[in-house]
Amino acid sequence: MNTTPLAHVALGAVSAEEAGTGLGLFTTFMYLANSLGVALIGILFLSSLNHTLSDANLSDYIRAFIISVAVSGLLALAALICISFCYKNEI
Repeated sequence: MNTTPLAHVALGAVSAEEAGTGLGLFTTFMYLANSLGVALIGILFLSSLNHTLSDANLSDYIRAFIISVAVSGLLALAALICISFCYKNEI
């Protein structure tokens, strides 16, 4: 969702000679951030479930899902705002 504008902002300041290194670092940190994000949202989901997976009922899963989606949406909005500020400063 935000990868193309983020790559443009992050790699816009990299010289042509260092473009390969910059792209490699960007890709590495992007995969690291994605992995940590999935792990943290999974931890949030399981902690808001308040039961073991086998003991939880449908309403517990719905509540945990709503909380996880809401936090993911807020984090995506925060990332969009940060990228828009970085992009405005670049222009």
